[in-house]
Amino acid sequence: MAGLPPPRCYNHGVLADRIETFLSKMPGLDKRYPLVVGVSGGVDSLALLHLLHNSGFKVTAAHFNHHLRPEAEGDAQFVARTAKDLGCAFIRGDGDVAQLAATEKLSIEAAARKARYQFLFLEAERLGAQAVVTAHTADDQVETVLLHLIRGAGLKGLRGMQPRTFLHNYSSTIPLIRPLLETWREELAVYCRENDLRPRTDATNADPTYLRNRIRLELIPQLASYNPRIKERLAGLAANVHGSLEVLEGDVYEKYQLILRGSGNGFRSFDRSQLAAMPSGTQLEIIRLAVWELLPISEDIDRAALTRAAALLSGSKSRLQANLADGLDAWVSGDRFILALAGVLVIEPEWPVSPADRRLELAVPAIVELENGWEIQAHWLDVEGDLVFDNSSSPNTAVLDASSLTLPLTIRRRAPGDRFQPLGVGSGSLTVGDFFTNIKMPRDARVGWPLVFSGSQLVWVPGYRPAETVKVQKNSRKLVQLRLLKKS
Repeated sequence: MAGLPPPRCYNHGVLADRIETFLSKMPGLDKRYPLVVGVSGGVDSLALLHLLHNSGFKVTAAHFNHHLRPEAEGDAQFVARTAKDLGCAFIRGDGDVAQLAATEKLSIEAAARKARYQFLFLEAERLGAQAVVTAHTADDQVETVLLHLIRGAGLKGLRGMQPRTFLHNYSSTIPLIRPLLETWREELAVYCRENDLRPRTDATNADPTYLRNRIRLELIPQLASYNPRIKERLAGLAANVHGSLEVLEGDVYEKYQLILRGSGNGFRSFDRSQLAAMPSGTQLEIIRLAVWELLPISEDIDRAALTRAAALLSGSKSRLQANLADGLDAWVSGDRFILALAGVLVIEPEWPVSPADRRLELAVPAIVELENGWEIQAHWLDVEGDLVFDNSSSPNTAVLDASSLTLPLTIRRRAPGDRFQPLGVGSGSLTVGDFFTNIKMPRDARVGWPLVFSGSQLVWVPGYRPAETVKVQKNSRKLVQLRLLKKS
């Protein structure tokens, strides 16, 4: 953004050329394949739709109705008519954002962003689109930088939005592109007037309840009284920080990868002791990077939230927890420091996982594949002479008396009411939950841990212990060997 023009540059031939040049530099973009364009009906998105259409791109206008304003239905119909007039495809999404915010304990702004991006990327995948395109402008960039500055963001926050990025919690293959980040809103307003485009006005943009609105309506004009070119200076700051981060991020990312122990859709886990041993500044930067990977469009997680998360590292108790914002939690569990979105099942790579809501049948002999790269093998063993097999030699192997089993065996997750009589307990049983607690199994591992049943009887907790009722006796003559293995 070093060459960003001042806000009062209205050469729209230059504007069209600027957008065309920007898009020509985006890797993989091809005018033969569709772009899903987020269109609210306002100045910025309406101008973007018109510019892309005139440039020859195959555009689909995508409008999401948040159902937050009485005028929202009129906006949706307006975008549909505009797309039809231009000869563009149109798709519409609807969502109860207020309900989503209440259910997931998000701010209205965060819930609206989440619902909108979910819609855009789901539709992009359905249509085979090459990218999702939004109409964020240079003004939005300035507001974002100030918003992050107020909330105590690090360098990544001061870098602002990027022209091309991947929002991995929505799609790892379809990029988000922002071709207007070097274009001021005033230019787009003039473009709409000159091309007889009549955008809709969103009254909530003047509502001071929202911090971004106060920044735009109150703070920026105040700052402009000190420096009339403050917006250009802040846009330049974002560009400068971007350049500096390209140099610095490599070191943070190297340390991040060194202590990363697990990652998946909606969570990251790290080696707790190694992260705790790092300087506090490095801790915050690693946590910040993980937050950005999980919530790349969040505007609500500030330095105070990162500090709350880092404070968990020095706690002596496990399962200490902190809510950061936007449904993201941090906690410590055993030797792990974990960041996860609400409702996400955290699965460490070293844990075996049984499929949700499904029983797996285990014949003998057979191999059954679990999730997370694990499998359970079953084999027959013949015994000559008297033998008592020592099941304590390997927790990932169990040898059971075949005469005590009902075949085929089944594998499933824990269910309410499940009980277990561990090997060595002569009488009585305990709940599986109590057994998990006694063996100090990590809480997050318990949800998906595979259990092996003979009929309705739990006969083996893989990786821990078989049941007393199926142990090998002196007169046992046919045995079943079960093995839990991580596939190479």
